[in-house]
Amino acid sequence: MADQLPDRREFLTGLAAVTAGAILSRPEPAAAQSAAMPRRIDFHHHYQSPGLTKFLDSHGIRVPQFDREPLTRTQWTPQIAIEGLQKYGIDLAYQSAATYFTRTARLTKEGVNIYTGDLMRNLARETNDYGARICGDSKGHFRLFAVIPQTDIDGSLKEIEYAADTLKAPGFCMGTSIGTTYLGDKKLEPILAELNRRKAVVYTHPNEPDWSVDLVPGVSAANVWYGNDTTVAITNLMAARAPEKYPDIKWLMSHAGGTLPFMIQRVVGEPVAPKLNGTPKPGERLYWLRNNFFYDTAQTANAAAMPALKVVAGVSRILFGTDYPWSTIDVDVDGMRDAGAFSQAELNTIYRENALRLLPL
Repeated sequence: MADQLPDRREFLTGLAAVTAGAILSRPEPAAAQSAAMPRRIDFHHHYQSPGLTKFLDSHGIRVPQFDREPLTRTQWTPQIAIEGLQKYGIDLAYQSAATYFTRTARLTKEGVNIYTGDLMRNLARETNDYGARICGDSKGHFRLFAVIPQTDIDGSLKEIEYAADTLKAPGFCMGTSIGTTYLGDKKLEPILAELNRRKAVVYTHPNEPDWSVDLVPGVSAANVWYGNDTTVAITNLMAARAPEKYPDIKWLMSHAGGTLPFMIQRVVGEPVAPKLNGTPKPGERLYWLRNNFFYDTAQTANAAAMPALKVVAGVSRILFGTDYPWSTIDVDVDGMRDAGAFSQAELNTIYRENALRLLPL
């Protein structure tokens, strides 16, 4: 991996630009903003580093969304992504390298020992260094959610320190699972303890579980297993009482919490209707769902998912997300409006106000 790392001297001299670039320019006064183009902050927006691309390619794994991104049908670049943000009224995107996690099952099937040694550490460092660089170069359009090699406890603790203290990353990116290990697993407690100490924002991305690879013909991770994996991770965290043990971690769950809005009766327990309509007590699962977790709208901005999420989580826990470059962005912008679940004031809360309360600029 050494030949895949960015030039360290060049990178470190640019750290001041990273920090400066993380500060979003102040928005125009409300009167100057078009009512038809509300300003948005995107919590589900992806990049892929050159080193990770090279590594995946060496094992025959390509990610076509970066080969032909959906806006121009050309190779992905940060500038093309920024142009997409500007076109659809998005001031800021939190960049996460989901493919650092989501190909681990495929790599394992290919015989790659992805979970041990320096491999995951080196890939995390190269991924985060590149992410910090493009954020610094973006003039405030990007901020970084740094990945950590979460099956490697010592490596994760070191990467948390580096990402937070050197790169000034405002949050972290973790997979809902790696192999068969979910976020509430006891072996991950040192990582969660450190994240809690730092009062961290932790964005999570669903993964393809090892057991699911090619399990059912025609059923892919993206169309089924991802949603289930997110719900399992949420339930696993609650079963481990992680929200109680680590109350200062703010969890961001992708895709409306996966299947959670539709599985809520099984996750929370019966009778569910009085709980959903009332105020849950501290320590109850619904209390944790509404106080320790946030949920993004990526790939779920529709008239089925959004009303359910609104009832389960409440408007104050919903964050806007696009899933670019898996999405053309406009489908998520239009979908939020067309879902018919929110007033304009509620949409503005989801688009921006919740984001600024969670991560002030």
